Amino acid sequence: MGPQKGERLIISACRVASESLRDAVRGCSGRTRYGVIRHPCDRLLSAWSGVVVPALSPCVVMYHGMDFKEFVEVVCEEVSEGSWTQYWAPQWGVLAGKYDVLIHYEQLGELWGDLSRRYGWGALTTTNRSFHPDWRIVFSPRMIEMTYWAYREDFAIGGWRP
Repeated sequence: MGPQKGERLIISACRVASESLRDAVRGCSGRTRYGVIRHPCDRLLSAWSGVVVPALSPCVVMYHGMDFKEFVEVVCEEVSEGSWTQYWAPQWGVLAGKYDVLIHYEQLGELWGDLSRRYGWGALTTTNRSFHPDWRIVFSPRMIEMTYWAYREDFAIGGWRP
């Protein structure tokens, strides 16, 4: 069963079994608004390894040469002060209250078949693949805590705990 009027459904493997994910998507009405949210730690690791390290954008030059721990410290401080670039901007302002269903980025591939059959969408394509280890391996407990405090609204709407 999909979300009732005024409710928001968060689809996540760590919150519901895989079969329930598909049932939840199938139970949504045709007017359901879907949004995708990515874990803040995964976004930071992806931004650092895919944009900062190769210095792909002029807006990240000041971060080039930092190790990952330093990058996380600086970015979390900037985000806490209300400053960020498009690569690690908090997601809550774009997503909060605007979608009936928030799908965790990590689950999108698994659910795409059901969504594309239902709505006639094509294949899921990506233009900027991230190739990095799981963030849980790379982040220290202190880095997770810093990220949580800087991105606490994202953690809240994504249903994650630090």
